Amino acid sequence: MLWTPLGQLLALLAWPFLQWLLLVSRLLAHVPGAYTTLPPFSVGWVWGWYVLISLWYLRVDRYIVKNPSTRYT
Repeated sequence: MLWTPLGQLLALLAWPFLQWLLLVSRLLAHVPGAYTTLPPFSVGWVWGWYVLISLWYLRVDRYIVKNPSTRYT
């Protein structure tokens, strides 16, 4: 750490926002339908989805680079 009093000051400034985030998260967790329990799945499925999403992103990115008129501006 560079300077302990500065770190403590920054912590005091960040604390209210973090408390608010926790409060809102806990309140919204009680809303009906706020979460869904998924059946167990293997790590292979997760890596497979990452690969598919990455390939899709690379394909879309190449399309946008080749056709500059399709860029979001």
